Amino acid sequence: AICSAAAVFYIAFFIPYEATPEPGRFSIRACLAAMKGPGLLPLYLSGLIMNYNLVAVFFILPQLISKYMTREDIWIFLVPSVIAGMAVMRVATKAADAGKTKAMLLGAYALMLLAGLLFLADSVPAIFAASIFFFISYMTQITLLPATITKMVGPDARGTVLGAYNTLTNCGGFFGGTVTGLLWGIAPALSAAAVFVVSLSGAVILWASFKETMTQTAPSQAQSETA
Repeated sequence: AICSAAAVFYIAFFIPYEATPEPGRFSIRACLAAMKGPGLLPLYLSGLIMNYNLVAVFFILPQLISKYMTREDIWIFLVPSVIAGMAVMRVATKAADAGKTKAMLLGAYALMLLAGLLFLADSVPAIFAASIFFFISYMTQITLLPATITKMVGPDARGTVLGAYNTLTNCGGFFGGTVTGLLWGIAPALSAAAVFVVSLSGAVILWASFKETMTQTAPSQAQSETA
């Protein structure tokens, strides 16, 4: 709820308004083709992983905090984390607009990896740092992922493509709660380790996707310069 409220506040006051174009003729074939476009699948998976981590962390964080203070004191961790997340989210958005989307998304994954490791440390300073890193990562991803997907497809397919993205993010939340609960019952450290492993997998997939996209665009740019 805090993340949603923060995202709504940011969109309402900091995202410039753009007039919505007139809808074109609906085409199922065009939408399916757009969904299979190059580079989209890794972004879909990143959305799934993002929500997996969100639900996982909101399961892990209160459990760890309860070892050192009451669960009602979770606000001590959440308020600074959300403020830091909003501040960095605005900087990341501007950087992405300047063409640094790849660096921002991979940087968000790096912070999520650090958060997973710090949760394993299981101390108050480590938990506090992990909370801040997580919210910075999450709020950067929740802003940049749908924006990046929107830029990669045409206006006619955006609704379908974003619908598929939102479906997968909700699936990520389901898996996050289910898997984290099962792992916590086996050994609490496994749930934090899963956040690290899942984030590492997403970072590798996204990095490979960006690398492949750059490899594919290089020859086309060379041909255009030759022509």
